[in-house]
Amino acid sequence: LEPLGADVSSSVHLEPDGTFPAHPANPEDKKHVAATIDAVAASNADVGVMLDTDVDRCGLIDGTRSPPEPVNRNRLVALAASIALEAGPGVI
Repeated sequence: LEPLGADVSSSVHLEPDGTFPAHPANPEDKKHVAATIDAVAASNADVGVMLDTDVDRCGLIDGTRSPPEPVNRNRLVALAASIALEAGPGVI
């Protein structure tokens, strides 16, 4: 996200080591979600992104809410559709 202009200075667990000592690499794992909520709150970030190891699943934390909260699957799909539809009809 840094090449896209995002401030990633408060990012955590970026060094791959293959052992995942902090929590399972599963964006639906409660410990992973809690750690990301804590990181978002501590840094006043707008969003927290959680990924699994091969990046085919993700989860988001909405840092604009107080306290920060997970964006559930339905809200994530609706958000993605809303963004795609901004380009006009026939996009999706």
